[in-house]
Amino acid sequence: MSNFQIQLKQTENSMNKFFLTLALAVTSLTASAQYQDTGQGVKATVRGMDINVVFFSPDIVRVVKSPVNTKLTQESYAVVMSPGKTSVAVSEQNKVVEMKSSALSVKLDLVSGKVFFQDLKGNPLLSEKEYGTQFTPVQFISREFLGGEPGMAPQAGAAPQPQQRRIMKIDTVRITEVQQAFILDEDEVIYGLGQHQDGTMNQRGQRLVLQQENMLISIPYFASVKGYGLYWDNYSVTTFNDNLWDCSFTSESGESADYYFIYGGNGDKTLALLRKLTGDAKMNALWTYGFWQCKERYKSQAEVVDVVSKYRELGVPLDGIVQDWKYWGLENTDWNSLEFRNKEFPNPKEMLDKVHALNAKMMISVWPSFGNGTNIYKDMESLKALFPMVSSMKEVKAYDVFNPKANDLLWKYMNQNIFSLGMDAWWMDATEPEFSNTTPGNFNFMTGIGRPLRDVRNAYPLFANKAIYERQRSVTDSKRVFLLTRSAYVGMQRYGAGSWSGDIRASWEVFRKQISGGLNFSISGIPYWNTDIGAWHPFGNVYNTANTDPAYQQFYVRWFQFATFTPMLRSHGSGSPREIYPFGDRGYWAFAVQEQYINLRYAMLPY
Repeated sequence: MSNFQIQLKQTENSMNKFFLTLALAVTSLTASAQYQDTGQGVKATVRGMDINVVFFSPDIVRVVKSPVNTKLTQESYAVVMSPGKTSVAVSEQNKVVEMKSSALSVKLDLVSGKVFFQDLKGNPLLSEKEYGTQFTPVQFISREFLGGEPGMAPQAGAAPQPQQRRIMKIDTVRITEVQQAFILDEDEVIYGLGQHQDGTMNQRGQRLVLQQENMLISIPYFASVKGYGLYWDNYSVTTFNDNLWDCSFTSESGESADYYFIYGGNGDKTLALLRKLTGDAKMNALWTYGFWQCKERYKSQAEVVDVVSKYRELGVPLDGIVQDWKYWGLENTDWNSLEFRNKEFPNPKEMLDKVHALNAKMMISVWPSFGNGTNIYKDMESLKALFPMVSSMKEVKAYDVFNPKANDLLWKYMNQNIFSLGMDAWWMDATEPEFSNTTPGNFNFMTGIGRPLRDVRNAYPLFANKAIYERQRSVTDSKRVFLLTRSAYVGMQRYGAGSWSGDIRASWEVFRKQISGGLNFSISGIPYWNTDIGAWHPFGNVYNTANTDPAYQQFYVRWFQFATFTPMLRSHGSGSPREIYPFGDRGYWAFAVQEQYINLRYAMLPY
């Protein structure tokens, strides 16, 4: 055999080995995976992913996908339901495993790893996109300037100056971005995703960054007109994106693609199942459904009592009055001291006693952030429970609501200085919470539950409400907890909490957007929602004199009529008086219509 023939044979053998290896590789990718029947669903490993499908009930199914052999440590904070004993029939045909309960069918493709859902007649409900589960390692450098200044070159003839060292903190941050994509019907309508200010009811064709902010409440849940709901169980900043190709959730950080499919067959039943999964809504005290009066702000305890007295003199029904900020002091350093430092509130117990004697209740503003001149700021600092970033006021920092000891400390101040005096309810402002001057490295802050803030950021309002609800209940069960909070997350309904739409501005366009915002919020599982009647900001180029401007009176009264039919009827806003009587004397139309609708509200209370 010639050298050429030997070389040709060697080349042929090498090529045969190459194609054999390639064939084995392709076979390993396309061969059906083995699965395990767990009794409540199945487990399988497909295309480098561990997949676990679990029936929590016949109509609630959890799907978890993670890179193979990943040890999952993230727990669910919204879900309170545990898997119940559910009869699930498991079968396999053509490399597809079917799991069938008494309510629906779930199928797992053992070749691609795709999961899809059908009703018992075989009609499709929802399908994952083929290869729609993605785990993307992300690395970025976080640079934070801590102090010092770079040296300046000396001017000609001047003596050299020593350079000051610039201090820089540099972190390398490694996270895994998680995405799950689905295929929806072309004409399918979906609702939910919390409260947004875009005026859109149907959330198809939307790209929404789900990040808690003032006026934006982010809940990664949508409900379909086909009778199902889908909750994406991830608490990092998440992007919802629906386009011509797919509908997806992409979360900034996560260990797994983790979601719950809920099938009630219609909107009411699906919403009931969502609350079964995340907690029942509390029935609030009867008085909370009455009329609430508030403004930014009552400047003395005498003014608070005078407002309630005036309503009683007029014979106009009123159940609640709210004390907004600065009862704690007038400087930013006093921010949310949870003490009555303002000299215009010399005897807060006397104020509460007088309000109660007038057969009304009172709510007070508390924040999850504190001025650096307060006692609670110093105590939180000693616990290392303050976030490194400041709020919009540089003297103020938010605290780690995920830290149980910090929550105990918060309640200690609230109980000793406010609740023990007879306070009835809590206005929990800025529970997003507010941040400014943030850097990516700030979100590396390790919270009290052992996870970086980045992983749990959107759950902040859930934990904020939980902290106060549980601690007030531990003091007494004779007074129902009532919380009004600016931000929210699914599951918050179990803590007797509701939300409002934040610091919105007065315009008919903004007013229109509240309707879709409130409806989508309620579809996301939390029934208690309301707005600042007439909007928080009445001034600017629209209504310069507010309550004395006939145009604003028309705007305000129309909003009041709308608010009569929302879960909480509450007048509030900045600058301008918001009580009924500054709008005119009895007999004037703007007074008369408000009084008419307040009385209508009370007539409807039995319903």
